[in-house]
Amino acid sequence: MKRLTFLLVFLTCVTFQTRGATKSDYLNVIKAARNNLSAQYQQKLSGWEKTYIPDAFSGYAPPSFPVQLVEGDGFLYHVTGQAMYAKEAVKVLIEIGRLRTYFPAAYRSYQKEYRYGLPPMTNFFHLIPYIRSYLWIKSSGMMTPDQKSEIEKNIAQTADYVFRFHEWGPMNRSILRAAALMAASKALPKHPRAKLWRRKAQELAAPSLAKWTIEDAQIYNAVWLDGLFMYIDFAGDQTIWRQPVRHYYFEYLLQLQNPLGYQAEYGDNHGFWDQTARYMAIYERGAKEYHDGEYKWAAAKMWRAVQKDPKNNNIQTGLSYINAYLWCDDSVRPQEPTNKTTEVLEELYGKKVVFRSGWDPDATFLLLNYRNGNEYGKVPKDYLVNTIPIETEKPDHGHSDENNIGPFMTHKTVLLSVPSYFKRADFYQNKIVVRKNEMPDTTYRLLPFLRRQETYRMVTSQKLHFYTFKHADVTRTRVTDSNLGYVWDRVITYLKDLNSFVVFDGIKITKPGLFTFANLWHTQKILNSGKHWYESRFLNVGDIPGRWPNPGKWTLLTYFPEPDRKREGVEFVYNWSFAKDLDFAMYRAVTDSMKAGDRLCFTTVLIPFKHGPHPEVKIKPISYLKSDNYPNGVGVKIVFPKKTILVTARMNLEMEYLPYQTRPRYTYKRGRIGYFWKDAAHRSHRMDTDARWAYAEVSNDKINFAFVEATKLLVDQKEIFSSFENSFYTFVSDGKLIHPAREKWECWEDTVKLK
Repeated sequence: MKRLTFLLVFLTCVTFQTRGATKSDYLNVIKAARNNLSAQYQQKLSGWEKTYIPDAFSGYAPPSFPVQLVEGDGFLYHVTGQAMYAKEAVKVLIEIGRLRTYFPAAYRSYQKEYRYGLPPMTNFFHLIPYIRSYLWIKSSGMMTPDQKSEIEKNIAQTADYVFRFHEWGPMNRSILRAAALMAASKALPKHPRAKLWRRKAQELAAPSLAKWTIEDAQIYNAVWLDGLFMYIDFAGDQTIWRQPVRHYYFEYLLQLQNPLGYQAEYGDNHGFWDQTARYMAIYERGAKEYHDGEYKWAAAKMWRAVQKDPKNNNIQTGLSYINAYLWCDDSVRPQEPTNKTTEVLEELYGKKVVFRSGWDPDATFLLLNYRNGNEYGKVPKDYLVNTIPIETEKPDHGHSDENNIGPFMTHKTVLLSVPSYFKRADFYQNKIVVRKNEMPDTTYRLLPFLRRQETYRMVTSQKLHFYTFKHADVTRTRVTDSNLGYVWDRVITYLKDLNSFVVFDGIKITKPGLFTFANLWHTQKILNSGKHWYESRFLNVGDIPGRWPNPGKWTLLTYFPEPDRKREGVEFVYNWSFAKDLDFAMYRAVTDSMKAGDRLCFTTVLIPFKHGPHPEVKIKPISYLKSDNYPNGVGVKIVFPKKTILVTARMNLEMEYLPYQTRPRYTYKRGRIGYFWKDAAHRSHRMDTDARWAYAEVSNDKINFAFVEATKLLVDQKEIFSSFENSFYTFVSDGKLIHPAREKWECWEDTVKLK
């Protein structure tokens, strides 16, 4: 049996090297997994019966493997028509209901929902596969009338339980209940409560059918969409595919697929390797409904990644591919996406940006998630907050991760990861963490001070800039905390030629007080360190120790180039999670009494590095770029023998505005900041610009440049760019109605020859 299973999986892997997964591929894995579970079923059942310890507090918790087996049997009978599958399915369907006898009657009074009787299934994941199995074998002729009656009674009792104890809102916990109730009404159309089940299913599903989910989590987006598509199939209404929101999610998930072929982590997750069967099924459904080769390619790449994963076990997980088989359309041919850095997908709902060098396994990939609790879905979010304890997270199974960076990977190596399931608080994120009206002990570690506050604080978030240029991509996103009183802009620049990132974190105080700002970057091992730099690597990804050992060839150099005296260090962070692991946080921090209008900035450079001797060589060309108006203007310079690269950001966006009413209200003079550096030959230079962001590559004979929002850019007093002077209608004190001025250009890039 084991040799046959291995051969099936091996042939699947070899065959797939030149094409996408087919229905046949999925079917082979499902068969092997079912055969394995069927062979072990009695042993597993006996083991459960011997070891099951009833818990009056938690209630009845039936095992999941009987439901998995019965769904596999029902499915395989549906596909093959072989009677042995239906015969076993009938046996297990009945057995599932009889397992209730192991839960003592005396314990049932502790759970109020059991006062109508103990349902056969209390886990809302179990009813759908149970009903699907019954529907697949219903006409097989393998059930006696008594067996059919008992199975239908199990369905009805569980459907009544779900009807009485459900959750609502556009989220995974609700749509699974909706799909289960709709399935029950389809399985038992003549049952006296079938119309009630169907009506409740429609009510529960309505918020999900044509609207956004309120969840922002890698796990639950998969569960929600998988459940939603099953609901659509049970309900029989396929018009849903014409609605823009449905199509949106396939594009959304596609852009979040990382170079390894898995879904990037955000919010609640166990690691990118989790939920792969659901995501494959979702991509297959998108490819089928929209005949889209890119969705087919994503499913294919994930399939190949899973088959190559040495820790993946198709024998254990193969039954999870049933939906992938059902929704697979072999006529759709895979087509690799071609886009690179992109928004995912916009700034109202998705609120994410992916920096991407390509789609191959060695490509660089970095995710910025600036999604906040969002302004939509208030009522279901309030219901969720007031129903289950979610104090450390956004009210959507997301984390306190606004403006968080990660995951970040290159050359098949994860450089920055994101916190997993139970690590939701802000201090687990790669972001600015803020505390107010308390001072940390300067003689003791910083992290215990930050951990004293774990409750999520509602903030707003916005995208200000997103641009892709030839040599650099840039995004600027803003988080506003009106309660504590600060505004935080994170400006990320991807230097594509250097495969490195420059991050400016600018903060403006809006309410006075004693603040602590900490710029945190998490890792698992520090390999080397020097003045303001650290070489680090992740040992494992996810919250199951050893599940995904991270390759060790590439590491991350984290460099803080600012010469100021911010508090700096590396401290361990004990993470209460499934892994109970010990991570480390590299940080720079400031504690100070501040008044409204005060500003400060953190600068970080992230450099992927193939591990080897003398990592400081990668740091040597990089240094802080001095400005004549810090912290309103910040920058980094990278000095090479024949050229210098400059990255600048004006963190004070309001300084350019005139104090009186005229249009245009901005001027170059008020917005200008000067930046100063010396090249490799120690010659002094300066760049003057009112740009909100600028990139310049300066050599002896030319300047490659790009900017965001500027009227002028000068290098060594030479005008590299100047917008045109135009006439504007305005109102000024001298009574003139026409005012000549330079209009700001939104963005531009060009090359100017100096000789």
